[in-house]
Amino acid sequence: LGSADTGGVLAATYFLPAAHPGGTPDRNALYRKNVPKAWVSFSSTPTLLDSYNISSLTDEAGAGDVSLTLDRDFLSVNYCVIGGTGVAGGSTMILSVSDWTVGGVRLRITDNANTVFDASGYLAFFGNQ
Repeated sequence: LGSADTGGVLAATYFLPAAHPGGTPDRNALYRKNVPKAWVSFSSTPTLLDSYNISSLTDEAGAGDVSLTLDRDFLSVNYCVIGGTGVAGGSTMILSVSDWTVGGVRLRITDNANTVFDASGYLAFFGNQ
């Protein structure tokens, strides 16, 4: 560790690894395949709360029907979407992708009885852009 004299307190200012990590970049943590290309958090209204690489959220007709549009498209529809939703009306919600394009996704949010609900959600997108 590097250090700085802060008047009696020794503080680490940087880290030097003993050796460069071996192997291909795939084996190292910070590699472009490991980094989300987009992410979003939205409320049950639904309204964007925070996002990265998401240009819009559209509240489609009917409850539990939301479309998300990406700022930057993926190269193909072979990308991964990981997400979740909260609890609404005392029921556990299920968030699923009902339509998939290179430029975004359409979501369906239901409870265990397959009843559609407007609920908050969050997603992360991984793949090649």
